[in-house]
Amino acid sequence: MMGALPGQSPRAGGPPVSKLKAAVTALLVVALLVTLWMRSQAANRVWVYHTRADFEEMPADDTALREWVAAQPGVKKVDITRDGKTLRVDYESANPPSKPLPSVSMEASRRFGYRGRSNPSHWHDKPKGPWPIGE
Repeated sequence: MMGALPGQSPRAGGPPVSKLKAAVTALLVVALLVTLWMRSQAANRVWVYHTRADFEEMPADDTALREWVAAQPGVKKVDITRDGKTLRVDYESANPPSKPLPSVSMEASRRFGYRGRSNPSHWHDKPKGPWPIGE
């Protein structure tokens, strides 16, 4: 029985071993690059958080509360609106915080002169991102 020629598979008619290794290596490199790209895109997704509560008394403006929310780690954009006695705070964060943000409505009540808090609610939207996979 004859041995395989250099660079060929020991099986008759099989592809050369070096071409097979190159193909497997190329597939692994592509898989790694796709994985790294997907992780970087996931890191750029935007989470939108919302807080709403009713207050019996509110300060004349929301500047101090807005500055406090904006100063929290990871917060990028803050929007505060009022509708009668209802205060709504919406903010964006690139990633879910590793440590949850303190309750915005509770901090408003405790630190910033919003009094008589009732009906607080908190929720977040499904993350939005630059690519539609999983949305």
